[in-house]
Amino acid sequence: MAKSCNIDMISDLPLELKQQILAHLSIQESVRTSLLSSRWRHAWTSVSELVFDQQSLCKKESDATSEQFIQIVDMVLSQHKTHPISVFDLSATEFCKEPLDRWINELLKHPIEKFYLKSFGWPKYNVSSELYMLHKLKELRLSNCTINLPEFFRGFKGLKYLSLRYCTLKEDELEKLISNCPNLEMLALCIFNSMVSVNINSQKLQKFRIIGDFKKIHLITPCLKHVLYLIV
Repeated sequence: MAKSCNIDMISDLPLELKQQILAHLSIQESVRTSLLSSRWRHAWTSVSELVFDQQSLCKKESDATSEQFIQIVDMVLSQHKTHPISVFDLSATEFCKEPLDRWINELLKHPIEKFYLKSFGWPKYNVSSELYMLHKLKELRLSNCTINLPEFFRGFKGLKYLSLRYCTLKEDELEKLISNCPNLEMLALCIFNSMVSVNINSQKLQKFRIIGDFKKIHLITPCLKHVLYLIV
């Protein structure tokens, strides 16, 4: 008669396969996998793409849940000190400037390629100058932020996609930002309340989407193939 075997196939999965599984889970679900077995305990800390959504992490909006959200992000980042982070995606209904500045400072230690920030709070988040030191960025998406380029800013040389929604910045700073992204291929701009004209000088830009009501749009974009302009 054959003997029964208690084989823990889940625990014996190779790390690469565990990472693929974890990549399809939310932060909460990834952290919970640490309870599966000792071999899964630290597997979630190897996930390189971090997505934080305050509405899903904290069901109710209050000072307590905001503090809870901050604690969750702090905890996850503290567990990634020895594992690289390539994507940081954060959506928050409300937060203080200090923790977000702290998180960006922590990201300087990682090869960040994609940084997404969607804020619904007020006042708008004044982007930390350290964000402009993430030199390996390929995608940058900012929503409801105030942008003041630091004097040391020399551009994002590898950036290919830039999206700015409901952001506040001066016309000359927008022009400087775009012109200092020499490999930019896709650009999306949405409603800049204080801006009346847009000047785009981008030698490799292929796709451009703009939503708003501007008196003047001036383009120097020899490679441009697709344009979408919606007036609102």
